[in-house]
Amino acid sequence: MRQFIPLQGNSEHGLRHFFILMALLTSILGSTLGHAKSKTDDPLANTPVAQAQRFEKQKNYQQAMDMYLLTAKMLTPDRRGKWRTKAAEMALRAGKMVQANKIVEGTNQNHLKPPSQARLRLVAAHIARSNRDYEKTIQLLDFPRAGLPQGMNKEILSLLGEAQQKTGNKQAHTAILIEHYDQSNENSDRLWNELMAFEVQDLSRWFGETNSRLEKGWVELAYIAKTTPSKEALNDTLQKWQQIYPKHPANRERLEAVRSQQKIVPGALNQIAILLPTTDPMSHLADVIVDGI
Repeated sequence: MRQFIPLQGNSEHGLRHFFILMALLTSILGSTLGHAKSKTDDPLANTPVAQAQRFEKQKNYQQAMDMYLLTAKMLTPDRRGKWRTKAAEMALRAGKMVQANKIVEGTNQNHLKPPSQARLRLVAAHIARSNRDYEKTIQLLDFPRAGLPQGMNKEILSLLGEAQQKTGNKQAHTAILIEHYDQSNENSDRLWNELMAFEVQDLSRWFGETNSRLEKGWVELAYIAKTTPSKEALNDTLQKWQQIYPKHPANRERLEAVRSQQKIVPGALNQIAILLPTTDPMSHLADVIVDGI
């Protein structure tokens, strides 16, 4: 009959070693037995992606970059792009622009899904901005943004706004402010001041060119504020504007500010001449303005 003899000496220390050995043995056996399965069911099972994510949380971006690159190398070509994109992001955060650019240029975008492709192009845009190549920044960010995370959209719009301003494209820069306003009205005064700085003919041209209903509403409201010669005409024109754009964000506060603005034509005048659009995109406002004079 066998008899179990209690561990002598430091039994706690012996048990720790026992459990460590058992864990290692289980890990080795599990890795061996499940090797084929892990390759098909979980392609990341034998990669250092967990280490990369841990380094990223610790803001150790250099190490995270290395681990994401190593993860990509261990995967098939069609799976590498996502993790190379993450490596490029880490290089950017670490301030390693040369490495970030090298990763971007060496990544095959054909296998990337839209979110990862957008992230890779955003990294490339940051690199272009760091080189003060604002035209290239705008070009790189020219892609559909629907469905992207809100934080990523804000980052893109911020980069675009700066690049448009640097290149002197006033309309494009103001359009970025309009898109920002759709998410937050903190820049309301800045947006309105920029719209009011446009010449009337430029507002009319912009209105005719854009397909964005959001832009059209803002541009037409600025046009009304700049061209309507009396309170009566202003009230009538704004009422029509509200009927056309009942859910436009300018309804929240800007509309009342326009309605209460000073009369454009001084009351002492009894004869006025006004230039109204008859053929351009704003011609639908002419009759309303005339009726209100």
